[in-house]
Amino acid sequence: LKARFEQAMGGFGSRANFSFDAADSNMEGRISQYEWDQYSAILIAEVGETRCRVAAERVLGSRKAEHRRKVKHVFVSEGFDAQASVRLLEVCSKANKNNSLVEDIRVALATKADPNAGLASPAFNDYTPLIFLASTPPSANGHQVAQAMELLITSRADVHRECGQMFSGRLVPLRFAARAQNEYGLETLQRHMDLGDAFQWAAGENAEGIMLSELRREYGQALAE
Repeated sequence: LKARFEQAMGGFGSRANFSFDAADSNMEGRISQYEWDQYSAILIAEVGETRCRVAAERVLGSRKAEHRRKVKHVFVSEGFDAQASVRLLEVCSKANKNNSLVEDIRVALATKADPNAGLASPAFNDYTPLIFLASTPPSANGHQVAQAMELLITSRADVHRECGQMFSGRLVPLRFAARAQNEYGLETLQRHMDLGDAFQWAAGENAEGIMLSELRREYGQALAE
């Protein structure tokens, strides 16, 4: 959470200088409600309420700030077309059998499909197009699935967006890709996730190799060893 908030505030340039250590005034290694109330007031005064709100939305995910509506069996954000969103979900749910996957997704997005639409189904509770693609098992279509995921992400599909509550919890696309052993999908998602999220996923999957490779990429071989 600390890493993601610092990353979000850092996107506003040098004027925003968030520091966990400065907020942790009694140096306990955590921030109490009182300490956060005090420090957030300083942040708002320094960079403005709008920037702080945007940073908080980035950390928490847009889900808590968006206006979604349910149209039949799909959740769609304001400004997007429900029918096109259903088509996008259908295309992504059958990705391993579709040789024109990328083009079909591009057409759906051009007709105002919501890249973060969610299926309103108990069996696939709030599964998004990105989750369906991440869940695609290894196949000859793997490279095209990865390209389709990249297209969705560049169209503002949220890589941190969880599915709805399921028996296994609320999982992000990365967890679905790991379970499906979708190697190309994993590589695509990792390029768009911060180090903290990658570590959280790797710890949950006991994938220490991923943690070491991320450390090596960010900080060099010496620290990884």
